Amino acid sequence: MSSSWPLVFVVALVAGAALFGVGTALVRSSEPRAITWTRAILGDDTPVGDDERRDMLERLRLIDAPWAREALALAETEERRR
Repeated sequence: MSSSWPLVFVVALVAGAALFGVGTALVRSSEPRAITWTRAILGDDTPVGDDERRDMLERLRLIDAPWAREALALAETEERRR
């Protein structure tokens, strides 16, 4: 019986590593995805809050131009994923 402790140690180590991997994957999958559609409007990666993004979307809907329609399509896709 005394020679089975290395096996128990290895099993515990593998189980701990597996739990760590699953936990890390769960945390990363629950993080909000980055919003990139605002870059097309602002030209940089300036952080934009929820209210500002809603205002930008409302204003984009008023513009009848190809670039605005493209930005709206991207925005709808990204905002749905959040």
